[in-house]
Amino acid sequence: MYIFIIILLIAAVILLTVMCFNLKKRAELAMKERNMAEATSKLRTAFIQNLSHDIRTPISSIVGFAQMLTDEASTGSANDNVTPEQRKEYARLIKENVDLLLKQVDESTDIALMKSDNVSLNFCECRLNWVCNNVVEISSKSPLYSKENVTMSFTPHNEDYLLNSDQQRLNHILMIFLTNAAKFTKKGSIVLDYKKSDDGKSIIFSITDTGVGVPEDRVATIFNRYEDIGKFEQGTGLDLYVSRLIAESLGGSVSLDTSYTSGSRFLFTHPIK
Repeated sequence: MYIFIIILLIAAVILLTVMCFNLKKRAELAMKERNMAEATSKLRTAFIQNLSHDIRTPISSIVGFAQMLTDEASTGSANDNVTPEQRKEYARLIKENVDLLLKQVDESTDIALMKSDNVSLNFCECRLNWVCNNVVEISSKSPLYSKENVTMSFTPHNEDYLLNSDQQRLNHILMIFLTNAAKFTKKGSIVLDYKKSDDGKSIIFSITDTGVGVPEDRVATIFNRYEDIGKFEQGTGLDLYVSRLIAESLGGSVSLDTSYTSGSRFLFTHPIK
């Protein structure tokens, strides 16, 4: 009889121990999920605040400069206080801010498509010398690029390389890195290059600049959603996140070369198929 009671007590202790362990695990899991939810909520709030600011800023500029031109047109005569050069500058600023709005819409659309697995990739043979020359030419026209103090370049390889990829996506990811470099480089150079990996299984694109670099506390999260290098620079913090999604859709990856300390060097590894 005593043995039976002892066995029941031991079983009860074991059961209570298991229940306490499970409750503890559930509590830890709930705490972890709550912390993750709070972190995501903070990031989302920061993103919405940044996006709201970044949308209001170009819209206000567009409305303001357009109003100046409209007021002048409505009078039927030129405003002596507004020179032809100023009118040209107003028109340029309107276009620049419209382009900025379109870029933000494109980034949001790209994320929605890639996260929903609705992206269709069209692979073809891409000549890398042509691709790199083309993206440098386009990116050098960005209003973020300081032509007076910064050089943006790509030196064609003697032996061109054909890479099987989606050319539109390949162009997009390289332009993201070049535009990002232009945004944070006010003096020096921005250099695009590529090489075959040591194992011959991939092409590694590098975008090297002499800009401000990436703060040490942002290195681990720079490709996360809502992250941005510059706290006071205009942007939603989506472009590098988009670059990661594009790279992954192509079977590749993006990274930051932390051994380079004279600015930033971003790497995009594309598999050879």
